Amino acid sequence: MQPTPPTSGPPPWPPRPNPGPPWGQPPPPRPRPPWPPWPPRPDPWPPRPVPPIVIPPDGGRPVVGPYRRELALTVTETGRTRRARLGCAPIYGTHPRAADACGVLSRAQGDPALIRLPWRGCPQYYDAVTATATGLWNGRQIRYSRTFSNRCELYAATGPVFAF
Repeated sequence: MQPTPPTSGPPPWPPRPNPGPPWGQPPPPRPRPPWPPWPPRPDPWPPRPVPPIVIPPDGGRPVVGPYRRELALTVTETGRTRRARLGCAPIYGTHPRAADACGVLSRAQGDPALIRLPWRGCPQYYDAVTATATGLWNGRQIRYSRTFSNRCELYAATGPVFAF
């Protein structure tokens, strides 16, 4: 004879937990968080006003208003002064290496004090050279003046900017 299973009491094994949705069906949606969404961000690029067109005093090419890039450069050494005008938007002026100088100045935001070039050794003799730069660079006034101990140190610090 076969034993009969008991009819009362708990089942002989624990019940299985809910296995979730059957295969092939997406899970139920998650509840939304209780806080509101972030507010919309302001436009990071607001429209710029249209600048006026400015014609340089030497009759060069017209340049758009406050975005002018123009410097007057001077180098003075032992009683002799050399001058050059450098325009970088577009490239014009009396500087013999204007394109190279504009490239170096663009990386330094137009300020010769911010020019960073690879190290270059120079002889240790004293023959004072003073370099000055004045003008506008993207609407910012540039005023730079520095005295170097010799011409080699000037070129090592400023590259082609004062090489005229």
